[in-house]
Amino acid sequence: MKYSISLENPAQHLFKIRTEIESTGGITVILELPRWRPGRYELAAYPPKISDAAAFDFSGRAIPFTRINAHTWEVGPLPDGKGYFEHSFYAVEKNAGSSFLDDSLIYINPLNLLLFTKEKINEACELQIAIPDGYQTATSLKRKGNTFFAKDFHELADSPILASKDLLHLKYSVNKIPFHLWFWGDVKLDEKKVIDQFTSFTQKQIDLFGGFPVDEYHFLFLILPNPFHHGVEHCASTVIVMGPGYNMNDGLKYDDFLGISSHELFHTWNVKSIRPFEMQPYDYSKEIYSFQHYITEGVTTYYGDLILFRCGIWNTNEYLREFHDSNPGRHYVTAGDQNVSLRQASFESWINGYSEGVPNKKISFYSKGAMVAFMLDQHILEESKNKYCLDHVMREMYKRFGTTGIGYTENDFWKIVAQFSGSSTDSFYKKYVDGTEPLEEGMKKAAKRLGLSWELTPGMYQSTLGKFGFAWQSVAGKCIVTNVMPGSPASKAGIAKDDEIIALAGRKVENNLNEISNFIRENTETDIHFFNALKLKAGKITPENNPKTPLFALKTLPSPNEKQKENFAIWEKGIA
Repeated sequence: MKYSISLENPAQHLFKIRTEIESTGGITVILELPRWRPGRYELAAYPPKISDAAAFDFSGRAIPFTRINAHTWEVGPLPDGKGYFEHSFYAVEKNAGSSFLDDSLIYINPLNLLLFTKEKINEACELQIAIPDGYQTATSLKRKGNTFFAKDFHELADSPILASKDLLHLKYSVNKIPFHLWFWGDVKLDEKKVIDQFTSFTQKQIDLFGGFPVDEYHFLFLILPNPFHHGVEHCASTVIVMGPGYNMNDGLKYDDFLGISSHELFHTWNVKSIRPFEMQPYDYSKEIYSFQHYITEGVTTYYGDLILFRCGIWNTNEYLREFHDSNPGRHYVTAGDQNVSLRQASFESWINGYSEGVPNKKISFYSKGAMVAFMLDQHILEESKNKYCLDHVMREMYKRFGTTGIGYTENDFWKIVAQFSGSSTDSFYKKYVDGTEPLEEGMKKAAKRLGLSWELTPGMYQSTLGKFGFAWQSVAGKCIVTNVMPGSPASKAGIAKDDEIIALAGRKVENNLNEISNFIRENTETDIHFFNALKLKAGKITPENNPKTPLFALKTLPSPNEKQKENFAIWEKGIA
């Protein structure tokens, strides 16, 4: 298929897209807009951004067309068998899965705005873009001038494009494979440090899998002036949107930058190459339900940070801090794990998307999946007497499925786990994947063999979450409740998600809610005032020392024994 994109009105964020169409015998053509994008397992909101649809033959005569539904157009009949379909796309969002246009940046995720026909989805594609003179262009697509080529619609849809006069381009290579880092936005980095560290974690990941799926790879970074954190994986590239750019060199923000980059690179193998059978190939016309996102995302979340630790980029304390912030720090702020299994959470992403939905009825297959991957890694090491680990499972998955293009089943994965552990994983699977067994027992066991502990975080009960059972965040200077734990003091006081807390113990609440709560003694009833649906309410709340809100973290033991030290060293080294 052939496409062209012109910059209809950059100031108004409008692309004009032309799709050439062809039929035989004057029959109609069905054009479809993708309903979702890989990496985001929910229905997408692309149709509202489409406008000004029209169809013509190549002599300029209008061709009839009908919009069948939000995503589909029937065009024709075509008098001469050929013509083209035009539409505009409103590109105003800057996130890792969107498209954007203004007078300084062209950012295209082809999946957002290009139409396809099922009959030609596997045919070669050609895309022309009216890129202004003086612009640099970053993409994994092959190109000649401003024309880009893909072997099929799948490759085209999976190949984002950045173009601007203001792109910073860094390069490195690993095993003779070129890697590119493209930055748009205001950011100042220690370029040598970035290249050295990216080289290090890239090498470690390639060594783990024993090969790389593509010949060249591109990191595309959009650096915003506001706080942001989002990444999307592609076969030969990733888009990562971060901000604010002015503190990218600061410790925690820089660690964030490294962590998300390592995570997205790991996806090049895990989900882009090693793909569940339901998604081999992708079907953009409907939801693709899968029970396996604890593998595609949970395992990737685990390895993204672990690789940085194995490279020596992070020391033990830095790794454990990141593990906590990304995993238990997110998992334990709701009670969803009591109600939904990890496996079911994978399936239900299509139902409730990436919003919370009903409070305390949902978990993240990213954070819980990463903790279960950590436990599974230790299970394999323990059962195989340190001969094998989860690395071996992932390398074998790449060999059997990633290099062959065959989709894997959940059973395939667990058979390979059993192969390397040398023992049954049925109990582990039933407890932690297909069941709602609390993770404490498994995490304590896994931690202990490494000379670590799994314990309540210090200061846990010096916060509203620990004392009262509700979490909050500051929104435009207001204290907004983000979750209330069932049976907690907050729940008993009538506080609900999205309420605004305005006073506690007679003191005005701003960004000082945790500090105020520190002064309230356990089992001492106090006043709390809040807005619920814009109505002012007053209640009584009594802090408890155990409001059903455990928040655990991995900690180092002061004196691990020799066996624990040996286990830790083997785990830290990994397959490579």
